[in-house]
Amino acid sequence: MQTSTQPQAVPRVTRRQVLRATLAAGSLAAVGFPGILHAQNKTLRIAALYCMSGFAQFYGAYYNEGAQLALEEMRPQLKRRGLEVEHTIYDTQSNPGVAVRKAHEALERGAHHLDGAILASTATALAPIASGNRVTMTTGTGQFELFGEKCNRYVFKWNATNFTQLRTPFIYALETYPELRQGRWALATVNYNWGKQSRQVVLDYIKEKELPIQIVEDSFFDPKASDFTSHLNKARVQKPDALFWIGIGAPATINALKQAYQMGLMEEMRVLWTLGGLNPFQNCGSQVLQGTITNLLWWHTVEAPAVAGVHGALQEDV
Repeated sequence: MQTSTQPQAVPRVTRRQVLRATLAAGSLAAVGFPGILHAQNKTLRIAALYCMSGFAQFYGAYYNEGAQLALEEMRPQLKRRGLEVEHTIYDTQSNPGVAVRKAHEALERGAHHLDGAILASTATALAPIASGNRVTMTTGTGQFELFGEKCNRYVFKWNATNFTQLRTPFIYALETYPELRQGRWALATVNYNWGKQSRQVVLDYIKEKELPIQIVEDSFFDPKASDFTSHLNKARVQKPDALFWIGIGAPATINALKQAYQMGLMEEMRVLWTLGGLNPFQNCGSQVLQGTITNLLWWHTVEAPAVAGVHGALQEDV
């Protein structure tokens, strides 16, 4: 945990009070800044359950950067209303068991809202804690169950679903290169709940559309791995028309794409990959990514009011 506060007895903030002060920026996309909190409760305590270490620590860093941008933008308005936000980081270590323990710790310290839980396993573990304690929770996971059979009124999702994230690059590839509709495909999937669900999205689409696609290689890789040459070589041996790399993002995806480029795979087959963004674009470069296909959840130069505020801050890094 990066910052902490002493446990205090605080009035219960209701779900309605949190939601009616919704902040639409950064990783706090569905969290409320309280415009109508009780007069005796001037502080909204947000437990930032971010994976600041472990195999998904890059997501925690992005979450925190987004949260700080949001807080910086909103604090002047809050100050005029006599309100404060306490944003405390609890490192989940990319581990659902640790996340559960940190969530209980945060609630004992009077947290009103749980933010973060980008990993599917973590979000699934924290959702019942949020509902059981009647506190709101925001997550970026695409986990199907949380928004289906295990949906509850306290958990809010700001990210795209697995369905959208996987079908978008897959359908684009089929429309752009019609020969792939009856081609040979290789799948390389992160051995993690999100990856397995995402892979199934692709297989279900093939079945739904009755596409004569042949899956010639279907392997899983460790989310903590850094060397993917064995998986890439297994795919190459099968001479596929396309390789779909289903990973949870940088740095593993960056390493895989660089290794695929060094092996010359981009010249031999169409390469699709998940969770595109500024980080892999900057780290791989246009030469590595030329001709590959991915999905983008958000882009900083899109002409939209919410984007304008951060465009300048990012411009020098692009």
